[in-house]
Amino acid sequence: AIHVTEHDVELLADSGTTVVACPTTEGNLGDGHQPAMRYRDAGVRYAIGSDSQVRIDPFEEARELETGARRERETRDALLSRAPKTDLWRALVDGGRASLGITDQPAEIEIDLNHPDLEGIGPEDLPHALATCASAGVVMGSARYFDDAQRGA
Repeated sequence: AIHVTEHDVELLADSGTTVVACPTTEGNLGDGHQPAMRYRDAGVRYAIGSDSQVRIDPFEEARELETGARRERETRDALLSRAPKTDLWRALVDGGRASLGITDQPAEIEIDLNHPDLEGIGPEDLPHALATCASAGVVMGSARYFDDAQRGA
């Protein structure tokens, strides 16, 4: 659902479809970007996935989605800039849950506020920071791995 007409967007909205895109793959392949602003404005649910052979990182996917939305409207007033500032994250969680048919569990994103990428970030700036500078980490036992560097727990 990258190259869509206005009629396509209407059909997606009317059918209750959740569009799941892999923004980093689409960017790497030069396919274009998901018209997330058009989807949001029309009431189409959207979510992110990843099928990248280069990197699997939900924060990078969200960052690419936000960047594409900014380019789509040529503005900084994109998905993150709408009130409330958690709009992007709520939309991604709700869209992901809908695409998987999950209705019986709470919708939550758990964030490690001690992650090195978030050092010095206040709660009011957290939604923006997550979409612009965070990266996925891996926890194995008591060691944490971020961008291939090991740090003690």
